[in-house]
Amino acid sequence: MGWHNAPITADGAPPVDTGAALTSWRDSNFQHIVYLTGDGHVHEIYGGLGAASWGHNDLTEKAHGAPPPADTGASISSSAGDYYQHIVYVTTYGEIGELYFPIGGSSDSWQFQSLPRESPPVTISGAAISSFTLSSYVES
Repeated sequence: MGWHNAPITADGAPPVDTGAALTSWRDSNFQHIVYLTGDGHVHEIYGGLGAASWGHNDLTEKAHGAPPPADTGASISSSAGDYYQHIVYVTTYGEIGELYFPIGGSSDSWQFQSLPRESPPVTISGAAISSFTLSSYVES
């Protein structure tokens, strides 16, 4: 068995900008691809394992008030644990922002928080970020 090439599209999903940051992961049921767009949104396309069609979520809208990414080339990372999916990116405020979703939740269950939760928040610019899951917690 070898590699195959097929376009990935979903109804309502905006196209990926040239040079846009991407991240992806798979869980026990779905494949996920997340990317940043020029309108300041974080988008997810997802498909069932082995499925021919893909769905779309505008995660910025789903998380109600999540700040936009710094730009489409901003660093973005993802991970999935036993209980949550996590997407970490640099916001326009220079903060590390996290979108998270409880596994098995409804599509409106996406939430946003700034990381780390310190006062005042830590700000960064021009840095790459990465994340991994340790048990049921995300580390960035």
